[in-house]
Amino acid sequence: MPKEVFQAEEKQLKSLDKEMTKLLHKIGLNCDFEQLTLSRIDCCLDYFPDSQDWVDEALRVVRRSPYMKKYDLCTFDKTFSNHKKKNAHSWRICCKTTTLTVYDKTFQLMEEELLEDYDAPMLRFEVSRSGAKFKRGLSEQVKGSNKRILKTVMDESEDTIHSYMEMLHADLPFVRYSDCMAKIETVKHASTRKNMRLLVKKLSDCKCYAQAVKNSELSESQLRTARKQFEKLGIQPITLKDKSEIEELKFVL
Repeated sequence: MPKEVFQAEEKQLKSLDKEMTKLLHKIGLNCDFEQLTLSRIDCCLDYFPDSQDWVDEALRVVRRSPYMKKYDLCTFDKTFSNHKKKNAHSWRICCKTTTLTVYDKTFQLMEEELLEDYDAPMLRFEVSRSGAKFKRGLSEQVKGSNKRILKTVMDESEDTIHSYMEMLHADLPFVRYSDCMAKIETVKHASTRKNMRLLVKKLSDCKCYAQAVKNSELSESQLRTARKQFEKLGIQPITLKDKSEIEELKFVL
C-alpha cells in the first residue's frame, strides 16, 4: 500500500522563507520568517490504499487501540457544524504539548469542497507538537534557524509518527475476527487462550480499549500475559470485521 511523507527540498525551503517574509511585510509586520518563533509544528504520514474500506477499517481499529495515560480523547462538539460526521471520520487524542490525529483526509477535502468525487481514499496520521517540544534534542545550530528546524522535523517525520504508532501498539497487523480466534487456538495454556478470546470479544463489542478492558474484568497480570501472547502470534487483539474485504491491515510495513 503506497504511503508518502512530504520531504521539502532546499529550494522549497528558500521559497518558503521568501514568500513568508513577503506576506509578513504585506500585513504590516516588519520582520523576516527567520525572526518568527515556531509555536507549533505538524508532521504527517499519508496512506493511499486501494479502497475506502481500508480507510474505514483503519479508523475502526485505531479507535480501539490503547493510548498513552497522559492523553485524553478529543472530539468535535456541537459547536462544530456536521460534528457527528467529523467524529465518524476522525480520531484524536491530545496532551499539553502534543496532538495525535488519524483521519479520513478525503472526507475533509470533500467537506471543504476541495475534491469533487470520493474516489481517492486517503488516511492521514498527523502529529502536532509545540515548537518547544520539537526543539528538544536539536543542536543549537539547528535551533537557530526556522528553515533548519523544519527540514530536520520533515526528515524525521516518518520515524516520529511510527514511534506514536508503536505507543498505540499499531505496529502489529490487524486481522479478521475469526482469523484471530483461530490463531489463539495455537497458544499452549487453556487459561491464557480463554483470556485472549475474552479480550478480542470485548474489543469487538466496545468502541474503545479502556472500556473493553474494564468489561473484560481481566487483571493487570492477565492482560499483560494476553498481550505478550498476541505479540508472539504477531497480530493484534483488535480485529477487522469478518465481513471486511480487507484480510489484513498493516500500518508499519
